[in-house]
Amino acid sequence: MVILAVDDEQGALSLLTDAITSASPDADINPFNSPEEALNFSKNTNVDIAFLDIRMFTMTGLQLADELKKTNQKMNIIFVTGYDEFTLDAIYLHASGYVTKPVTRAKVKEQMDNLLHPLENEKERFFAQTFGNFEFFVDGKPLSFPRKKSKELLALLIDRDGTSLTTEQIAAVLYEDRNYDRKLKNQLMPIIRCLQETLTSASAGQILIKTWGHLSVDTTKFRCDAYDYRSGDADAINRFRGEYMANYSWAEERSADFYWDRVEK
Repeated sequence: MVILAVDDEQGALSLLTDAITSASPDADINPFNSPEEALNFSKNTNVDIAFLDIRMFTMTGLQLADELKKTNQKMNIIFVTGYDEFTLDAIYLHASGYVTKPVTRAKVKEQMDNLLHPLENEKERFFAQTFGNFEFFVDGKPLSFPRKKSKELLALLIDRDGTSLTTEQIAAVLYEDRNYDRKLKNQLMPIIRCLQETLTSASAGQILIKTWGHLSVDTTKFRCDAYDYRSGDADAINRFRGEYMANYSWAEERSADFYWDRVEK
């Protein structure tokens, strides 16, 4: 779930962001002091909910809501204000909700539990295809990666079933013919950054778990044919045709594991 929080007063924005985080810890929350920057962000990202302060200097929350709706008609707009004179305008814009200041977790949670446009099951939006060639689908469409190694990195993390990998472990697979040194480590950094940015732009940033020097995926945030297969799903078992991540040589061993597992089944 991708959420915008917009208020041109830093203190108020911090309080709003804290309340949203408390109400929805797993959400991808994007705070902005500038309405214009928030609007630009929404043009490249599928935003589910936007919390907008109504009284802002360069652009009112009502004006921003009108522009945001042009990027996504099903975006849930929740106005945040200490005033009530804008209620009719909010209704006209088909706002999802209305939060009065001071903002609290309870007020935010109440609005998020009663959205005008209910959110789809996020896990069902993202699907990792590992049988045959590896592809990662968002809303049924394959995600495009600016760097091939970033796509391969995602494949590796999915293959490891949520296990956390160090940069050295990642390098040992992606660059198996090279020794791990500072130069190779520095080469990995833009690949990792590209993966983060690509997933975030597709509203799938929550899939990646990044800690100091480690990377993994949250396997509860997406579907995967290999995971379904291991859980005994009949459709997934029938889809396996002997190839697993066929575009990556390091996955050949795992392909054999799936094959013998199927024979035993």
